[in-house]
Amino acid sequence: MLSVEALYKAHADAVLAKLRRLGIEGPALEDLLQDVFVIALRRQAKIPKDNDSARRWLFDAARKLAANFHRLYRHKYEALDPDAIDAALAEPEDPEEHIALCNLVRTALRELSSKDVELLRRHAIDGESLPELATWLRITKSGAHVRLERAKERLRVQVARLEQGVELRGDRKPEVIEAPTSR
Repeated sequence: MLSVEALYKAHADAVLAKLRRLGIEGPALEDLLQDVFVIALRRQAKIPKDNDSARRWLFDAARKLAANFHRLYRHKYEALDPDAIDAALAEPEDPEEHIALCNLVRTALRELSSKDVELLRRHAIDGESLPELATWLRITKSGAHVRLERAKERLRVQVARLEQGVELRGDRKPEVIEAPTSR
């Protein structure tokens, strides 16, 4: 039986290349390479004895780890960007424009159904995941995804109509927030 250290010396470059071919890049590349060999250490008794079979076993572990990596939502949509965090926490460059946008969105939300507003609030503000939304709606996760996307699209349409000055329904006036006065 080959030791994990010997496997690492013999196959680390090949496993790294395999992970790259599987679409892993950046800091995750080294992390997943280490994960492959951590798994090899934990399952040392299950690794085939001959070198070629052990190599295939390592490639299989790398393939499974890469598939799991790509399945995770955060790797597709969330990037660790300190500048983005700073920008999100910073005051808006134009407070009046920001207030106008808030008023526009608030007015558009009033034009949506209460179910759409609740769905958008739960997802965007409360941070509920699709499985949590699906449970609340008593539907499947994919059904919740469809409903969420449709609610987002209805909100986008309402905002676009308001931006163009089109009267939506009734004679509701937008709720106005006053800009903070400087002291």
